[in-house]
Amino acid sequence: AKPAAPASQPGLPDRFAGYSPLTSTVTKAPPGRAIALYEYGNNELFTMFQWLVVGADLDTYRQVDAMGERRNPSILLAPDGRHVLLGDARGATGHLLLVDLTTGKRRSIPLGDTIGVRLLAWSPDGRHVAYGTAPVSWDDSSNFVEYQVARTGTLRLLDLSTGRSTEVPAVRPVWTAAFAPDSRRLAVQVGKRAHLVELDGRLTGSVDIPAGREVAPNVGWSPDGRFFATVPWAADG
Repeated sequence: AKPAAPASQPGLPDRFAGYSPLTSTVTKAPPGRAIALYEYGNNELFTMFQWLVVGADLDTYRQVDAMGERRNPSILLAPDGRHVLLGDARGATGHLLLVDLTTGKRRSIPLGDTIGVRLLAWSPDGRHVAYGTAPVSWDDSSNFVEYQVARTGTLRLLDLSTGRSTEVPAVRPVWTAAFAPDSRRLAVQVGKRAHLVELDGRLTGSVDIPAGREVAPNVGWSPDGRFFATVPWAADG
């Protein structure tokens, strides 16, 4: 029940566990740093659905119970595996929720207004999160917020140390984003071009992206800073 002390190198399990009603929660038994977060199961006939984090130091599994308390949560796992950040993919929200995987504690981060949020990327140093925002109304479609924000959304940069967000109105509609390895700027894709944005919102350049490709969400900037990883574009342009 108690996670191991952090190992020198994190590791993946040789296979991932499936659904179990006995799996404990982050609140009851914090898992420590996590190497992966995944969704498992369905709600078609019986409720057999879980959001799970996998411990980086042992094959430790915990349900992210905060996700089950939202209608249709969106989520990012921190680069160091010690936190998850939750939004809402089904309607407008007035706050984000930061969950500490080492203690189980939660912190609400007000957004200043009630708006649709699409979480995009978390900086390697853990301090900043990029997200897109757009006005939305409630809808029963599971991808409603993501679609609306991807089509019309404005980029915002959240400083987790202060809780303050900086809007970057010049970058819209924001599609994908990835932070540089030094966490000092990010690439934000709009159409077929990735704009380079400083943390204060200044634009310092752009890079053309091949047709039919998008910068790999969240992790698309190579560790040496020289390349962007791309994947097939999920949209048709």
